[in-house]
Amino acid sequence: MMPFIYYYQNMNKIFTIRICALIVGLAFGVIAANAQQHKFTPERFQQEFQQFVISTTSLSEQDSASFFSLNDQLQNEKRELRDQIQQLSKEIPADDAQSRKLIEESDSLEIKIKELERDYHQKMMESISPLKLFQIMNAQSLFVRQELRKAANRR
Repeated sequence: MMPFIYYYQNMNKIFTIRICALIVGLAFGVIAANAQQHKFTPERFQQEFQQFVISTTSLSEQDSASFFSLNDQLQNEKRELRDQIQQLSKEIPADDAQSRKLIEESDSLEIKIKELERDYHQKMMESISPLKLFQIMNAQSLFVRQELRKAANRR
């Protein structure tokens, strides 16, 4: 009778270990799926941005097509300039002269970004009304703030 009890106790332990392993595996699976769902993708960000702007500003199809094509061009050009600024910030200056040069180059690139925005705003106002552009700019700012809050809450 004793060997049967030992066999039964060992099977019970093995069964308990398997159930615990299954529960832990499922928990990690859920966590990994949740993390993958919240992973940032530029395409999803762009799509959500477009939907947000269209819904908050009630743009027509023609206005939205015109605005988003110009906005995409603007964002691509700004990204290139910001990448250059990022490269400058990674440099380690050896002296004051080199530091001054890096600061001035960085400032110059920041000014180019603002000039670029001004030029594109002028182009946008030729195809959509200034009032709509103003509403879009406010919606864009609101959208980015909301996305940053969501990202901060996920951490």
